Amino acid sequence: MRVMGLCVALLVPFPAFAQTLDLNAMVHQGVELRRAHRDLEALEVFQQAWMVSRAPRVLAQIGFAELALGRWVDAEVHLVEALDADRDPWITEHRALVEEALRDVGRHVGSLDVRANVPGAEVRVEGRRVGALPFTRPVRVAAGTTTLEVSAPGHLPIRRSIVVAPGSLARETVTLLGADAWTLGALPVPGAAVPGGREPGSTQRVLAWAAAGGAVLALGVGVAALVVRNDAVARWNSNACLVGGQTRQQNCGDEASTATTAGGVSIGGFVTSAALAISSVVLFATAPARHGRPVASAFGCGVGPGAVGITCGGSL
Repeated sequence: MRVMGLCVALLVPFPAFAQTLDLNAMVHQGVELRRAHRDLEALEVFQQAWMVSRAPRVLAQIGFAELALGRWVDAEVHLVEALDADRDPWITEHRALVEEALRDVGRHVGSLDVRANVPGAEVRVEGRRVGALPFTRPVRVAAGTTTLEVSAPGHLPIRRSIVVAPGSLARETVTLLGADAWTLGALPVPGAAVPGGREPGSTQRVLAWAAAGGAVLALGVGVAALVVRNDAVARWNSNACLVGGQTRQQNCGDEASTATTAGGVSIGGFVTSAALAISSVVLFATAPARHGRPVASAFGCGVGPGAVGITCGGSL
């Protein structure tokens, strides 16, 4: 009986010891894959190791692999959770390394707060569900330009591009419309008044865009007329108008008439373009801000290179 008891006592530690060896082997395999820049394969190995061990050091390795893959939000979650295991010997020894990785991740993530008029609306960022409204706290998202989608049953979904700066908080407010708000016979003009969703200054912004479009059109007419006028003047001044012993007027009277008419149209186009451009700038500058964001615009024309001699530009 004593011999049997001794054998049992010796066998008991072996499963735990074997499991430790297996875990060490899996972690070593994952580290070697990362050294070979096979980070996705390494992540899969670390995830398997986490499922069987729940060891904080494995969670840190998962965060390292996700950082290398640019999965910033997931990396932040796992690195923070690993650091929370402050009594783990491996974490204690390598805390500085994990914290440095977390700081690196922090340069690639920001926070997003979304508000909507429909409680329970689902929020997705880059197609990935991040929660339902109202949020108890802002969600962490990858910094940069990203796609936000808000949807709710019985309502038209809203999808828009937003910019989240690293380490900052971005706020977005959306108004979801009922699915019956738009009909085939009465589709609203983008930016104009919509039942239940009118934005301050939307009509003024539509007029501003219309004026800007008119300015571009008038500018095009002015440029085209100026080209015609320059061509007619060039032909009037050429030797072709002094053949047959006749005067320029006799040979090229039509060119003079064309140059005069085109010159008048050109001046009218430029004047009209300038007037509409100024009107567009004033309308944009005085329009109420959309969602709390200021609207700024600029448009102008001036002397440019080439035969046309006019150049224009703008920003919004």
